[in-house]
Amino acid sequence: MQRLKVKAGETPSALNIDNAILDLVMKCIYEHPTRDELNLEEEIYKPMNIVLPRKVAERVWDSLKDSGMINPLIGFGKAGMIALTKTGTQIMKQYGSYNNYLLAQQQAQGGFQVHPVTAHPN
Repeated sequence: MQRLKVKAGETPSALNIDNAILDLVMKCIYEHPTRDELNLEEEIYKPMNIVLPRKVAERVWDSLKDSGMINPLIGFGKAGMIALTKTGTQIMKQYGSYNNYLLAQQQAQGGFQVHPVTAHPN
């Protein structure tokens, strides 16, 4: 199961959860060897044993769509399929991950710090 890496005694915020999942999703799509679109539930969440409560899953889905990094695909046979946007692809090429992008943005702003939370197998 995927767990969020946080300091002992802390509960990850919704923003940190969303950022960790966005980072994971962008990496999965970008690093997939043969395809540039994947089914979020079947090809990303399920193989990594990620199970989200319905309400959290809906919020995360909205965050993914609203990020400007992920495009939900529309059309016959495309239900649940997502791909990186042009911006998402550019960020992955330049920074290697969404977390690296966030860190670079924080450094550029000089002092404002949001600590990205990473998802990792338990």
